[in-house]
Amino acid sequence: MTTCLDFIDNCATELLGTQAFIDLPAQALVKILSRNSFCAPEIEIFNAVKQWIETHPDEEPEFSSILAQIRLPLIKVNDLFEHVRESSLISPDQILDAIKDQNTLSSSQLKYRGFLFPGINIATVSFGAKVISGDFRTALLSNPSNYDEGVPTDRTFSKHLINPRDPGITIELGRPFIINCIKFQLMDRDQRAFSYYIEVSIDKNDWVRVIDHTLYLCRSKQNLVFESRVVKFIRIVGTLSSVNNTFQLCNFEALCTTEQFEIDTKTTLQIPRFNIATISNNAIVTEGVSRSRNALLNGDTTNYDWDNGYTCHQLGSGALVVQLPQPYLIETMRFLLWDCDDRCYSFYVEVSIDQIKWTKVVEFNECKSWQIAQFERISVVFVKIVGTYNSANEVFHCVHFECPAMDINEAVEEERMKKVQNVKASVTDYCSRASTSNISNDRSNLNNKQENGQCNNFLEITENDNTFEVEENDKEEIIKENVEDDEQEEQNDGIESIEELLSDN
Repeated sequence: MTTCLDFIDNCATELLGTQAFIDLPAQALVKILSRNSFCAPEIEIFNAVKQWIETHPDEEPEFSSILAQIRLPLIKVNDLFEHVRESSLISPDQILDAIKDQNTLSSSQLKYRGFLFPGINIATVSFGAKVISGDFRTALLSNPSNYDEGVPTDRTFSKHLINPRDPGITIELGRPFIINCIKFQLMDRDQRAFSYYIEVSIDKNDWVRVIDHTLYLCRSKQNLVFESRVVKFIRIVGTLSSVNNTFQLCNFEALCTTEQFEIDTKTTLQIPRFNIATISNNAIVTEGVSRSRNALLNGDTTNYDWDNGYTCHQLGSGALVVQLPQPYLIETMRFLLWDCDDRCYSFYVEVSIDQIKWTKVVEFNECKSWQIAQFERISVVFVKIVGTYNSANEVFHCVHFECPAMDINEAVEEERMKKVQNVKASVTDYCSRASTSNISNDRSNLNNKQENGQCNNFLEITENDNTFEVEENDKEEIIKENVEDDEQEEQNDGIESIEELLSDN
């Protein structure tokens, strides 16, 4: 059913007035017309409904429910008088109410229709998107790989000056689209951070703020979600840069994600279900001593000993500080204290959104191994873990940190799913870039190879009926693209195999 409705949505204009539309049963017609993603000019929808009613006089009991799906305020006044009123299907009072709504309601309050492409970035040139304000506009909608190739320059990023008179960076989408997710990359070649807000509009006059990060220090990749809405224009306005008065970003994406998420409508912040203090989520350790960079966030809770696998600081001096890429609303955390002997620790945790004002959320005394913190939900960008006691020496050691705290089974399943997705993404990317057919994405070629006995060393990765096949000789190259940027760990452990990436910890 969902597939059929999606197809109908994509062909809405073509479907109206056809015999297929006329033949629809009343209940199906109501279901189709009620969808925000059934996107066509409202007057055309009205005319098609009028034709349906004239063809089905025996369905008169259903007429009111069908006509209720017509969004009269979206029809121009001239059409309301010339076409709608003359049809006698809509009462004069309803027409007057529609005109009143057009004159009194803002565009954000009207129930617009938009095109829906779940999970697909529609902020691309191929979808008709363009940047209409900001400097170096071509950088914003360019290939995401451009940022990682070579030495970045100012022209790698779209930018604007941070001042009240600057309109920011504005993207005009090719058509009205339904979106609930925006992603982009802030300049992060150094330790700079930014604050900003994002507004969306259907007509470039009435703007709605869907993301407000003006109070927070943000860095690197931003993955932002909000309630689904029909959008034609997107405006990103920087309000602070920790280095200069320029706001810089690249690799902009806008889409309608199908992933489940929870947001706080008052703060526009996400309330994460899974651990977001991870390397893959671009969290970093900004303070603390470790033999392995970001060991606190790499998810390894088994491979640690007297010399490796933990992050530490001297008691009475310093702390362990984790910076998240963007603000989240957090109410739980989990810690694994170094426990290779019988020692115990005391420590407390503070959080901040700007590294200026810190709030203590929890304190532990003489505890060991795994510890879970629960506290009142609070906005978090920075987490400071301060050791105050070690029964064995004068150093505080922590092996693993996560927020929010996850159930062991949830943590294992999340890690497994991430590994599956990372491997599949690498296989797909490798297939698209390969100049030879070492990894073939052509099913007929695979069949030919199997018939010729050339596919004995294929590893099959299957999830949700999607199958990827990878030749044995190509495993190492794919794996290298998924191993964390941790030279010490690579030297100790070597490059993991795909089977290890997919196995549960």
